[in-house]
Amino acid sequence: VLTYAELDARANRLAQRLQRLGVRPEVVVGVFVERCPEMGVALLGVLKAGGACAPLDPSYPPERLAFMLADAGAPVVLTQPRLAKLLPPNGATTVCLDIDWTGAPAEAPPRSLGPDHLAYVLYTSGSTGVPKGVMLTHRGLVNHHRVAVDRYGLGPGDRVLQFCSISFDVSIEELFPTWAAGATVVLRREEEPILGRGWLDWLRRSGVSVMNLPTAYWHRWVRDLQVLGEAVPEALRLVVVGGERASASAYRSWLEVGGERVRWLNAYGPTEASIMATLYEPDAPGAAPVDRDPPIGRPLANTTIHLLDPQGQPVPPGAAGEVHIGGVGVARGYLGRPELSAERFVPDPFAQSPGARLYRTGDLARWSKEGELEFLGRLDDQVKVRGFRIECAEVEAALRAHPQVAEAVVVARKDRRGDDELVAYVVPSAEDTPDGVALRRFLAGRLPSFMVPSSVVTLDALPLTPNGKVDRAALPPPVPAVARGSPEAPRTRVEQAVADIWARVLGLEVVGVHEDFFDLGGHSLLAAQVIAEVRERFACEVPLGALFEGPTVAELAARVETTAWGSPPAPPLVPQPRAPGERIPLSLPQEHLWALEMRAEPAGLYNVTLQRRFTAPVEHTTLMRALAYVVQRHETLRTSFGTNDRGPYQVVAASVPVELAVSDLSSMPQSEREAELHRRVAEDNAMPFDLARAPLFRAQLFDLGDGTSELVVSFDHLISDGTSAYVFITELDAAYDAYAHQRSPELRPLPLHYGDFALWQRRWLTDERLAAQLEYWKRTLAGMPFGPAVPFDKVPPKAPTRRLHSAPFRVSAEVYEGLEALARSSRATSFAVATAAVQALCARLSGASDVVLSTTTSGRQRAELDGLIGFF
Repeated sequence: VLTYAELDARANRLAQRLQRLGVRPEVVVGVFVERCPEMGVALLGVLKAGGACAPLDPSYPPERLAFMLADAGAPVVLTQPRLAKLLPPNGATTVCLDIDWTGAPAEAPPRSLGPDHLAYVLYTSGSTGVPKGVMLTHRGLVNHHRVAVDRYGLGPGDRVLQFCSISFDVSIEELFPTWAAGATVVLRREEEPILGRGWLDWLRRSGVSVMNLPTAYWHRWVRDLQVLGEAVPEALRLVVVGGERASASAYRSWLEVGGERVRWLNAYGPTEASIMATLYEPDAPGAAPVDRDPPIGRPLANTTIHLLDPQGQPVPPGAAGEVHIGGVGVARGYLGRPELSAERFVPDPFAQSPGARLYRTGDLARWSKEGELEFLGRLDDQVKVRGFRIECAEVEAALRAHPQVAEAVVVARKDRRGDDELVAYVVPSAEDTPDGVALRRFLAGRLPSFMVPSSVVTLDALPLTPNGKVDRAALPPPVPAVARGSPEAPRTRVEQAVADIWARVLGLEVVGVHEDFFDLGGHSLLAAQVIAEVRERFACEVPLGALFEGPTVAELAARVETTAWGSPPAPPLVPQPRAPGERIPLSLPQEHLWALEMRAEPAGLYNVTLQRRFTAPVEHTTLMRALAYVVQRHETLRTSFGTNDRGPYQVVAASVPVELAVSDLSSMPQSEREAELHRRVAEDNAMPFDLARAPLFRAQLFDLGDGTSELVVSFDHLISDGTSAYVFITELDAAYDAYAHQRSPELRPLPLHYGDFALWQRRWLTDERLAAQLEYWKRTLAGMPFGPAVPFDKVPPKAPTRRLHSAPFRVSAEVYEGLEALARSSRATSFAVATAAVQALCARLSGASDVVLSTTTSGRQRAELDGLIGFF
């Protein structure tokens, strides 16, 4: 127990000694102490002497301590006798705090500090592995302390827990605002347990009323309370969490253990912004949303938040942008790291005062419609797995939506084959332990297949760093997938061969005939490998979709057995030999569409258009470079068509002129711009292309004012389709971003081009093979009704019409969830369920028991075709 008078007197005596040792403003003093009253004496004494504190955690390894002391240039280190021996060799003067300097006066020494002098240098982890010292000023800290006292409602009766390590900036918040309010700091002894009944008893005995907890620890503590069947201590009136994303499931559990009567605040702020930048508090206790992760709130007093895109332009409401923090709390920069400081601390173009700066956090967030900031994850949490860029935070959020998941972390790590795979680590809720297979199927109904983790690891608790954050480096590797229980052995020669292929591809000893390929760690690339080996082994053509439709050995083997034995498999899809400017035959899809185009009325009926809205100013020259890059990358964008006595053909030009027409609509009244844009897009889409002249696309950029513009690209359908539009926009964005940052685009070279596909298809699908396929469809569709299944109240128009209509409608959340559950339980896609619903409706309206629907497909059954622009 230390009174304010004793604390002040001891800090004054320490400050006088430090000044005699040369401590002045801007001089950094190392503080190497445990959690004890001397910690407060040391921190306060350094500030009274006018110096800047550099708190050092006793748990740090000697190499890290040595680096920090050298980097800070600390001439003095404050420590305790029992810790002094842990200090690495250094040139600093060591002052032991346990020794009282008798006879020294207790008056505060003279100081000449200003608000912009250094107060602290706090070391945070660096992306290069080298810690970086954040330089924080008195101005930012005083602002933070005033805000904390006011927002937390701190007063003399409060007992505030000191929980965090001294090297973590939250420890500063636990001490100084508490003292400023006349409240009591309750020091947690290192030997005290931080979970279990012993911890709960200690909290009650200590009468703690305010706690500031790392989010990951709060998650664990809430679950611990549920397991113990205990409620939040009665003396507790306020809990502040921060440091990572708070989950909706943890908040729901918090309410169940009595948290509804406790004020609960969700704080956000990096060290570089003086501890805290935003704060969220529900309108009433227990009123935070329970169906989504709680937001991180609104900026504090004298703090600004800007969400900016990579070009430094504000993103529109609801869009994701990088968090940039401005205001009095922004740090000076990083000690001795001018290049890094210039990269992360940038001029503030929105500030009124000259010289103001913004700190680029590297965090993604968006503004909700309620005006609250929603944290979305780290920019550097984005990983690339099998060529797909994945935001781990999005997968984590989907996992936390499962009722049996309390916490979730997703990382990318190498599998046993040396490939990157996505691994999920989950902590179950108190009710039940989720099954990894069930979780993957749950995610499959909410995320694209490439975002579904290959492995799910269940942990009792996530490992934490000394600062209470999730220690990703300590996450255990997933246990290699093994057959569950006693796998059923293959029963036929074909099943044995398929099982052997699976085991080899998946790296397993044994595979049961009824085990799911994807539950064993398979993914789309491994599926393609399996199908390739099956084709080679059995000399039959099995589509890649067969493995997705029947993901067990038994189902795939049955598919092989029903395929015509001895039919030669398709030849490898590889680049085909051809000369520059060679006349290439049309692919089968192209030939069909070409015949339709030749007699289409009106002309231009088979044009396709894509539109891309930019909400930040676009640099025309950069966009032109990006457009030219994509055109040169894809042969179809340089293709024209002709005919001779043998029919239509296509020719690829070495280069084509690339034009970007620019139209300025910004001078029009705002209410008319969108209508004019719609009119011009429709007008352009109706204009036919001359198939004999490449390029068979047109690009226009419409300036809509206020930094908004719309890119409109029209293609002749012979060179593009729906998937192609996605490829085009994705590659255009990547190229634009690279050129805007003075880099060359880093897209993978294409393994082949559309002309290779057309030649390959023609050489494989001979007249005999096509006749067999035609016969299959004749048999399959024999006797099917081909008239309209729905009784129309108007006669359909005889001529083709370009008038398209949509009738939007909504279904309830309950119905939607039911449809999704039906899809999952049926191992079907949402599209299949929707199609079945349409067929059921048509059957009811028409009274027919057979209803025939036609739908387009991507036509890209082979992985080699995924990145191509063309008509499939």
